[in-house]
Amino acid sequence: MRKELIQVKEITNIHDKYFKEFMENPEIARELLEVILPSEIKEIIDLERLLPQKASFISQELEGAYSDLLFKSRLKEGGEIYVYFLIEHKSYYYEYTSLQLLKYMLNIWEREIDKENRRELTPIIPVVFYHGEEKWKIPFAFKKLIKDIEKYPALERYIPVFEHILFELKPEIDLDNDRRSSSKTVFENIAFEKEDRERRICSIF
Repeated sequence: MRKELIQVKEITNIHDKYFKEFMENPEIARELLEVILPSEIKEIIDLERLLPQKASFISQELEGAYSDLLFKSRLKEGGEIYVYFLIEHKSYYYEYTSLQLLKYMLNIWEREIDKENRRELTPIIPVVFYHGEEKWKIPFAFKKLIKDIEKYPALERYIPVFEHILFELKPEIDLDNDRRSSSKTVFENIAFEKEDRERRICSIF
């Protein structure tokens, strides 16, 4: 049984490593952001200047369930912006993903203060990649985690206010556009590789 579990772990790690490696390519990240970012954000961010940052904020005990990527870009009228990708490797979603994102965003800002001596913090757009079997059902807005917030809206000014962008990786994803054809191929390969991996895991047992 131990050998079988090791085989499962190796299959999973190969898939997750491949996924993160191709997402580190700024061109792939740029093409994906052109698809998933809201139009009002695409109007203000210069995606041609997207640069990967050598940093990870996932704790050691969670490395098997998550990986992450941080990119920095420029705003078209001056200033900088981060795009933070949280990649979920679990087959199910985590109810408190927004809380988890908040912690990582705080870590990014603390890194800025410590290493760059910033007085003002750089805005962050959080993006969640999810490729589990169960459909994502939890709210994107952090405030939805707060008890009675809708009943007492006056409390909203005292809690963090942000939303995350969700990208669900499925075999049937549709990114039809000549300009995005390379991304479509890569994402389809990842999605179908995921299905093949699961079939191999089942065959082990």
